[in-house]
Amino acid sequence: YTATCRRISFTSSLVTPVLALFVRDLPGTSRESLSTVAGLVYSAAAMTNLFFNPLWGAWSDRRGPRAVLAVACLGVALTMLPQAFAATATQLFLMRLLHGTFLAGPLPAGYAYVATRAGAENRGGTYGLTFSALQLAHAGAPLLGGPLAALVGIRPVFVLATALIL
Repeated sequence: YTATCRRISFTSSLVTPVLALFVRDLPGTSRESLSTVAGLVYSAAAMTNLFFNPLWGAWSDRRGPRAVLAVACLGVALTMLPQAFAATATQLFLMRLLHGTFLAGPLPAGYAYVATRAGAENRGGTYGLTFSALQLAHAGAPLLGGPLAALVGIRPVFVLATALIL
């Protein structure tokens, strides 16, 4: 479960360094609005993630973490791929909003799983290691995503991220 959470965090963070460049290259984004639009696109997934985390967590309580992870992984992949084909910043923003909806699923399910597996005496340490692993994914993926985009282009990074999720 935690490996799945790390993989999803890694692949979603892979596109982080190229989002502003992608927005810049999309038609209809003026130089004056670039920073604002790029900020909106970047934060879109986090905005919906914020609202959907409790819903996914409640679903995990009812159905178990395995079902939540299966649906969330599929949703993350299916919402990552279309981002590669966005024709406007508005389309990319809307796709990122939807992406965040599914991106919210793995964390509550993963933590629920850790809570059931770690004994009370080790729970804090286990959570700490899990969180550190997620932060490693968040830190390492952009270090790879930027050079990868320079090598193959921005849109293929979204396709590769999708493939890595599945």
